[in-house]
Amino acid sequence: MDAVARTGLLVQLRNYLDDVVTTTTFLTAQSVRLDKAIEMIGFGKFHYYMLFICGTVYIAVSISLTSVSFIVPSAQCDFQMTSFRKGFLNGASMIGMCIGSFIWGYISDSYGRRKALIFCMLMDGLFNLVSSVSQIYSVFIFCRMMSGFGVSGCTITYAYLGEFLNAKYREKFLCWMEIFWTIGVILLPCIAWIIIPQTFRIESGFFLFRSWNLFVIICSLPSIITTCLLMLLPESPKYLLVKGKHEETLDCLRFVHRWNNKKTDQSFPVISLTLPDRISETSKGFFSGMGKSLFELITSKYKTVLAITCIMQFCVTASYYMMMLWFPELMNRLRWYETTYPSAQNKTTMCEVLSMYKVEPNALADVRCNDDIDGSVYLNILIVGVACLPLCFIVPLNVSVWVRLDCCLLVLHLVVDGNPRVRFRV
Repeated sequence: MDAVARTGLLVQLRNYLDDVVTTTTFLTAQSVRLDKAIEMIGFGKFHYYMLFICGTVYIAVSISLTSVSFIVPSAQCDFQMTSFRKGFLNGASMIGMCIGSFIWGYISDSYGRRKALIFCMLMDGLFNLVSSVSQIYSVFIFCRMMSGFGVSGCTITYAYLGEFLNAKYREKFLCWMEIFWTIGVILLPCIAWIIIPQTFRIESGFFLFRSWNLFVIICSLPSIITTCLLMLLPESPKYLLVKGKHEETLDCLRFVHRWNNKKTDQSFPVISLTLPDRISETSKGFFSGMGKSLFELITSKYKTVLAITCIMQFCVTASYYMMMLWFPELMNRLRWYETTYPSAQNKTTMCEVLSMYKVEPNALADVRCNDDIDGSVYLNILIVGVACLPLCFIVPLNVSVWVRLDCCLLVLHLVVDGNPRVRFRV
């Protein structure tokens, strides 16, 4: 090939490369909206890794909230609990959740989703640990309330996970979160069945440590482990961008892109993001900022949706937690009645059994200091958890097919219509 031909080829090659560079620069130099950038990071290993960690949050919360259902019958002698005291212990976490629900959303918007989740899970784990060695009923109640205050922030998980997903995968992926809650419900009776029947007793003066105390410690570990796992994740890109942290947002997206595209070794093509119309700034006053945020929510265009969602959530959780928190205690009382009055079986209703546990003025007539839990109680709670599994698979696989409103109305109808029909007979 002569020099002229070689020169011609070099010129053509240079022109081609210039065109490629120009085209690439054109594609990446322009600002890209965040939702488009999230599509460009791809979908892969990082999202499954994040689903696993966010799922462990729900496993930890499920175990933490429902563990009290096994504590009530096993600690009734140590705390000398009447039926009222048992009910108050069951509701202590819920009181904390009611208070925390107003606060954690504002904290996550002001200081970050990841930071809020880390703090709320750490708070839950630490107060559960403290409650495990508590010797006073009122201290135990306080610890359960603070634990509930912490876990009320777990709903941030949906926003945190959803802000890393594009619209194509968001609905289905978030629906898969429910299976982790069910896993927690299934694991809890298994853990309780192994630990609570143990008969060891460590006593030193005022201090007493029994199997149910160890059970509380074990139930606090998932929250502490989850706290460590959350530290491995980046902050939400949407939160970073809303706060005006442009470069940190790009670093977050590049991090996710590297995880999802390790084999292809592609570089993230976006170098500039479109900033939101209004940059959010953390309010100087915590409570004034929280009040302002709440006012904006209840007066926004979403107020009707908010009201409907709150009503549905109230109906569903009232039914669910009533059953989950009281089932071990109620089943244990039924087994006690069966063994005490074997000839009366199949003739007595649940209400009649419970009426035998009236508190008298000068005696704790409803406290039977036999705090053993019948083995069938653990098995029945395990069956309740397993029964939830089919729907946990059906909903994510069909969420894009079903009309979401119809699904919500169906679930609400089943809960409202079915709950009053539940009837127990011994």
